[in-house]
Amino acid sequence: MTQEPRLGCGAAIMRDGALLLVRRRCDPEAGHWGLPGGKVDWLEPVQAAVVREIREELGIELESVELLCVADQIDAAKPEHWVAPVYLARQFSGEPRIVEPDKHAEWGWFPLRRLPEPLTMATRVALPHLAELFENRFHVRPMVRSDWPWISDWFRDAELDRQLGPIDDEWLEHVLSDHGGVELVVEDDHGQPAALVGCVWDRSGDEHAITDLAVKPRLRRSGIGREAVTATLAWAGHPAAKCWIAFVDVDNPAAFRFFS
Repeated sequence: MTQEPRLGCGAAIMRDGALLLVRRRCDPEAGHWGLPGGKVDWLEPVQAAVVREIREELGIELESVELLCVADQIDAAKPEHWVAPVYLARQFSGEPRIVEPDKHAEWGWFPLRRLPEPLTMATRVALPHLAELFENRFHVRPMVRSDWPWISDWFRDAELDRQLGPIDDEWLEHVLSDHGGVELVVEDDHGQPAALVGCVWDRSGDEHAITDLAVKPRLRRSGIGREAVTATLAWAGHPAAKCWIAFVDVDNPAAFRFFS
C-alpha cells in the first residue's frame, strides 16, 4: 500500500439553522453520523466533486458552495489518511432522500447544539467553524426606530450585560446607545424561560407595554435552535399595534432579544 494521502470531500448543508447529517453503513466510521460527501475523482475539481457526490447520495443539487475548512482523518493503525475539504452549502434545490441505501441508513436535520452521536471525524472538525458562523453572529436585523431616540436606563443595567455575556457586549452597546432597540430579561426557572422582568419604553410620553406572550420551540433561519417568543404590544390604551418575535439561546435563557 502506497503511503500517500487520499482525497475526499464533504458538504455542511444548512437550512433554517439545522445541519444535514447522514448515518453511515460502511467503514470507515460505520454507524456514525456525518456530513455527506465522498471521493474526488481523477482530474475532477474538488468543488465539482462535492456537488456531484451530494447529487448522487441525496438527490439534491447544491446551488452554491464555499470552502468551510479542511479535515484530516489519520489512522496509523490501519493505516489510513484522508484529506477532505468541507464546503458550506446554504442553498440547494430538491428534497433530500437516501439514494444509496447500501452506504447510508438514514438522514436528518439537526440543530447544531443537538447533534446525534457518534459523529464522524470530519463532522467534529467542521463543528467549530459552523458554530462561529451560525451561533455567535446575528443574521437578522435588530429592531431600529429612528423616531424612538429615548430608552430607559433600566436596559443599560450592568446585570443585563452580565446575563448577555461577552459575545453580545458590542452589539448591545450599539443598539442601546444609538437606537430604540429592545432587550428583554427573563427570570431563569431551571433553564426554562419564565416571567419577564420588565419591558416598557417610551415614544413621546406614550407607554408601550407587553399585553400578551406565547412561547414555542422554533428554529431561527440561519441560526441555531431557539425558543421563540411572540409579544403583542399595546400603545396608549389602543388594541395591539405591533407584533415582535424574540429569540433566546437554548443554553442561556436569561435574555430575550427582540427583532423586527
